[in-house]
Amino acid sequence: AIIDFPVCGDVWCGTSGTHLNSAGGQVRDTDWYQFDVFETTEINWRVTGTFDVLSFILEAGAPGDECTLGSLQQAATGPAGTPVDNIATLGPGTYFLFVSTQVFTGVPANAPYVAELICIEPEVEACCFGDGTCEDLLGPDCAAAGGIPQGAGVLCADSPCWPAPGSPGTPWACTGRRSSRPTT
Repeated sequence: AIIDFPVCGDVWCGTSGTHLNSAGGQVRDTDWYQFDVFETTEINWRVTGTFDVLSFILEAGAPGDECTLGSLQQAATGPAGTPVDNIATLGPGTYFLFVSTQVFTGVPANAPYVAELICIEPEVEACCFGDGTCEDLLGPDCAAAGGIPQGAGVLCADSPCWPAPGSPGTPWACTGRRSSRPTT
């Protein structure tokens, strides 16, 4: 089943399982959820099943071709009864979230699972520039501006940035002289 366009915060109660197809071959029940991302977003596709879970985050193929899959963004597996966290940072585009059993036999039909689409809010962090200035930005915005992100939880108020050696006005600006170490 393909369930269209979930949004952050949605929770689904679904079922999976294994069975024989009309030709007598073993198959598994799979569920697919299609959704769009409009700006770079970190998500967690969390699935907890009464069976051993297999989950994917896949990029859709060419626009307008819903049946074509692009690249696998993230995959995760986990044992029955344990939340399986599938975390990925996704750029703008269309994606599919996938849930199934890990195996093709031995899982009763209609085995329940709960799935959640969790959007992880980005945190600003200190962004240091070569001249020693600092600006609190999102990590990707910092890198795009030519800065160096200092990591989650670090802000400019923590004074994490130092100007590069040799920058004018710094205590270690180059003067063209060499210093020597005193001998004893």
